[in-house]
Amino acid sequence: MAQRADSELAHLASEQCRSTRQPRQAAYSSSVPHLPPVAHPRRYTTRQSVLYHITPLEESSCSGGCNSDANSNPGLDSASHWGNGEKKVGRGNSEAVLPKDKKDSHVKIIGMVSSPRPNSSRKPPSRAEVTVDSNSDNDKPEVDGGRSEGPHKQLLLKKQQRVLTGRVRRSLAVSHGEDSWAAFPENVVNSRGIFSTFWQHSDYSAESEDYAEEQEGPPSPGRASTLWGAQIPDIPPKWMSALYFNGQKEQLRVNPAAGIELPRAKFSVELWVNPEGGQTNPAIIAGVFDNCSNSLSEKGWSVGIRTVKPGGRKDARFFFTLRTDRAPKATTIYGHQRYHPNSWTHLMASYNGHKMTLYIDGAKVGESSLQSGNLYSPFMETCRTLLLGGDQSDLGHNFRGHIRGIVLWVLPRTHEDLLKGPSRIDKRKPNLALWADFSKVEQQWSPHKEGYHPSIVIIPIPEQEHVSPFLPPPCGLTACDNTDIILGYNNHWQLRTEKRIRYRIVNICKDDRSHPTVSQAQIQMQHQALVEAFRSYNISFELSTHTVQNTSLRQRFILSNCRISKIGNRHCDAECDHPLTGHDGGDCLRLGPCYNWKRRDGVCNTECNSIHYDYDDGDCCDPEVTDVLKTCFDPESPDRAYMSVKELKEVLHLSSTDTLNVFFANNSAREELAGTATWPWAKEALNHQGGMVMNPSYFGTVGHNNTMIHEMGHIFGLYHVFKGVSERESCDDPCQETTPSMETGDLCADTAPTPKSKACHDPGHVNDTCGITLYQDTPYNNYMSYTDDNCTNHFTPNQVARMHCYMDLVYENWLNDRRPTPIPLKPMVIRQSSVSVSIHWLPPVRGPLHQSSPTVDSVNCRDCEADGVFHQYAYEATSPRVCDSSGYWTPEEAIGPPDVYQPCEPSLQAWSPELSLYDANVTSPCPETEGCILMLRFLHPVVPNSLTVWVTYISADNQAIANIELITDTDESLDMGPQHVFCDVPLTLRVHTEKRVAAVKLSTFDEKMEIDAILLTSGPHNPLCSSCQPLIYRVVRQPAFSGDLVQQTLLTFTDR
Repeated sequence: MAQRADSELAHLASEQCRSTRQPRQAAYSSSVPHLPPVAHPRRYTTRQSVLYHITPLEESSCSGGCNSDANSNPGLDSASHWGNGEKKVGRGNSEAVLPKDKKDSHVKIIGMVSSPRPNSSRKPPSRAEVTVDSNSDNDKPEVDGGRSEGPHKQLLLKKQQRVLTGRVRRSLAVSHGEDSWAAFPENVVNSRGIFSTFWQHSDYSAESEDYAEEQEGPPSPGRASTLWGAQIPDIPPKWMSALYFNGQKEQLRVNPAAGIELPRAKFSVELWVNPEGGQTNPAIIAGVFDNCSNSLSEKGWSVGIRTVKPGGRKDARFFFTLRTDRAPKATTIYGHQRYHPNSWTHLMASYNGHKMTLYIDGAKVGESSLQSGNLYSPFMETCRTLLLGGDQSDLGHNFRGHIRGIVLWVLPRTHEDLLKGPSRIDKRKPNLALWADFSKVEQQWSPHKEGYHPSIVIIPIPEQEHVSPFLPPPCGLTACDNTDIILGYNNHWQLRTEKRIRYRIVNICKDDRSHPTVSQAQIQMQHQALVEAFRSYNISFELSTHTVQNTSLRQRFILSNCRISKIGNRHCDAECDHPLTGHDGGDCLRLGPCYNWKRRDGVCNTECNSIHYDYDDGDCCDPEVTDVLKTCFDPESPDRAYMSVKELKEVLHLSSTDTLNVFFANNSAREELAGTATWPWAKEALNHQGGMVMNPSYFGTVGHNNTMIHEMGHIFGLYHVFKGVSERESCDDPCQETTPSMETGDLCADTAPTPKSKACHDPGHVNDTCGITLYQDTPYNNYMSYTDDNCTNHFTPNQVARMHCYMDLVYENWLNDRRPTPIPLKPMVIRQSSVSVSIHWLPPVRGPLHQSSPTVDSVNCRDCEADGVFHQYAYEATSPRVCDSSGYWTPEEAIGPPDVYQPCEPSLQAWSPELSLYDANVTSPCPETEGCILMLRFLHPVVPNSLTVWVTYISADNQAIANIELITDTDESLDMGPQHVFCDVPLTLRVHTEKRVAAVKLSTFDEKMEIDAILLTSGPHNPLCSSCQPLIYRVVRQPAFSGDLVQQTLLTFTDR
């Protein structure tokens, strides 16, 4: 009966919600507000001018024999597709030798350019293919067969990684020397290894040499979970071992037989942890607890993750809490910012008897003097237990993630000690040290609960970052909002060479080709104006026309800005108010009398034609009774006189993958809308729902030619020049623009702040809600202002730089010329000595990989990593839950990459089960049997390595996700159970299965919860990425190298 009641509730209003989209040709993290793809350089990064340049190989140089040439070139082989170590070249002779017959085919351009790498038939090693060799010579150049993807992957390739982290940490972990008990190895530094594959090193022989097929066989012997208490195999170079806690009951306590004395006065504890996204609140990493008192006793100390507000759902940070036996209550100090999931972090908590201090990645982030004295008396020593992975309670406060090690000292270490390293301080060894070597872990530790212990896993060592990722400013979203990147485009003409954009006019006419939406004269006039406006900025256009012969479509009134679900929703929506919609289905009309005898009388009675009288009970939408093109206002009728632009795009289904589509639509009676455009970072930018929408009256007509130029600026990432003034959210909006800036307002420093105005002169003194302001030298004649054609006439250099950047970042397939773009910044000096200098450069904004064969039907290489790991967002979503009457929060919002700009606040860009029927003031609860369901499907079933879910709003106090169910391509179900999440940190889960996952089913009982996106990540060597190859970079020096040409796939070069 309960199931039947749930079923009835789910069908109260209409059918289930569903949506499907074309597989999106993902733009390089352009639509990902969570994860900026770039960051400011660290302070040690040098931007001095260097006499090194990069030049490209011509594409024709690969014709006819790239495979054999590539294999014969030791320099290129050593820089294999899957390895990214550092390339060292001497001043005299280069280690990279180019075949003589290829030397003359280089384009000799002094600049910062890259080129595709010739295809290679050789199968590259993977991060999972590690061979133990105790006789390996570390001084020899080697191919990184482990996890050394190199900085180009860290900086620009991993767009999904930056989405997961939300905000990227800048600080490097601090090295502590090379003692046997050193805190952590010098080469293990901060890394956002989100998509690390946790393959155990027991046996890699099962990996086939054939790259053409994904491995689905049984797992190799010696899975990580079986390594507990067993002999740990030899760990190859660039790999390391760690403990993995799954957040359940896996806890360790100090083995009493080990005879370890816990400090009861002064102490320090160091931890090297990699927490996953989504934790219990709190999640205890390590601590000393009172096992003689109540299980909720605060006596002792602990280090972990918790929200600043108790029981909160956001702003979870690392914390250090402590309470001595004599203190009335505990004291807690927090980190300076929320924790970064899937990122290695060094923690140190110290207490010197009167002050407690917390350090994160070598920086002091908090201290307190509210506790003093010894932790406990000697008589209570037997009542104290050191636990790892959770606390002593049964409340499930368990940590989920990796722990590289723990070191417990009987002395309080200071900030100076961290900077000096252990080799230069007190030589006393710590009381307890579990670091780097887990071969005898069971001698020091034992499971806190019988049968539950963490796994010992072998994972790649995090790579050192030569420069920090280039983040956009707080008011920006993508790499093309970063100040350094845009200045690179601004200052180097090589980045602004000629680009030819394809665009397509979608012209609807009747079946006999009569009455087109726009005439050929309009099309030609507008095209000429477009060409003239952009010619001086090295941007040209290739026009094509797509004629749709469909009388039914031509007779429909296309609404440019109205959601059909808003018509007849008992609220007057100005964007839907038009005579052909019955003035918003009657919502914008004064209600008049409709007598009952007039309803369903076979005549369309005007006074009854509204939602209040069910559109005359259907008479006004009956083709046999009336002219439905004039009287049918019912949004649920297939014969209605209007349709939305979204519906038109869905019917035509014209992809924006290879060309810009220009559609036409009309305004409501209350609007004056000339055109709209899809932002390049929007998830619709490259699918059939993207493109530009123009009002036919403002297209190719005298006095309105600049309207399309203005909208084209939006397509290429330009804001209005008045964004920082008239489009600010409040007077204290951090993005408001008071002085010209590249970090606020329209993100262009050469457009002065200005209010919205249609006058062709400075507005002078303006009195608005924020006070009186004088505006002078305003960009009123800029194309991105609102002035008329006779006033607007130019773009600024910063605007031109942004447009070229977004063409490279997002619209690669719209360009006729597919040559690789130059690197966006000059090479940076990262090390230098009296005998050598090392430089590092960024890959092009398009990413470090390219399609090796244009004839291969494969995925976008931006969705692949260098070792063949494939990332994909959901492309289809459905829910048995009926859609809300407002038309928002549909399953469609969970498709594609995340696009919620303000997590933890209600958003229209996410799916929610919230359901409010007409005339209802309360939401409908989720069914009690299985909750509210969201089914998400993926275009390519893959064997997964991890799953990421963006839950951006939570209203319930219990677990937001009741269950996650993986659906395989054979319709098998794999339950992952309920999950704890934070609304500002994506949930990341490791997936243990050898089966291909095709869909994910999410269940919740929180009817107001919002889900923004879901990401499925495969293991390495996915065949979908088999045709993606790294770019080759040619290094040119002044004075020139005396040896052969230097070319490599690596992003770091050492000249000796």
